[in-house]
Amino acid sequence: MAIAGRKARVKVTGTAVPVTAEAATSETLSIYRITNAARRIMAPTGVVTVEQSTNGGSSWATVTAYTLNRLEGRINFTTPRAGGTLVRANYSYLPVTTALEGYNYSYSITGKNDNDNQFGDDWVSRMQVMLDCKGSIGTLATLDRFFANTLIAGTSPIVVELWSDNANAAPDLRFWALLDSHGVQAAFDGRQENPIEWSGAGDAEGTVAATNLA
Repeated sequence: MAIAGRKARVKVTGTAVPVTAEAATSETLSIYRITNAARRIMAPTGVVTVEQSTNGGSSWATVTAYTLNRLEGRINFTTPRAGGTLVRANYSYLPVTTALEGYNYSYSITGKNDNDNQFGDDWVSRMQVMLDCKGSIGTLATLDRFFANTLIAGTSPIVVELWSDNANAAPDLRFWALLDSHGVQAAFDGRQENPIEWSGAGDAEGTVAATNLA
């Protein structure tokens, strides 16, 4: 089904906010997800402390055998938890807001496929050795300096969140992104615009993109 372009949105993250004892909900006995959807994007670096309780919250113990998906707010335990285990986390989350005056976006996910042939092969065969992503955001010129300041600081990636329909419960994609360029286009008979280009970048766990966001 076709979707009207006017329904699309681009959202970006702001300054990290520390939280403690943030509850997580069990999706399976091995996977828990931060319950509050507004606090699911964890800062790309920094300590995340995970605790569990097996007695209904009377006492808590720190857990270390897990991996994180910071873009999805998921905690993946190495071994399944016992039924009824409560989980919470201490970390910093990134709030998201709509990119000011955004009017278009594009992105691409590409694979680097190298030839892995041997002598005697008739056909070229390939294997995927790398993935990459890039994109752009078109915005009308505003006095907001978020993108320019982020590009100049260049210290850590932001999240670019892409929505085909802002009425949906979750975005289509999230990327950790470093800004490549932030410019100005202006003509005397047209509007002033701030085109933005970005490239994917990994967080502390090496994650760059996430699609399982519902």
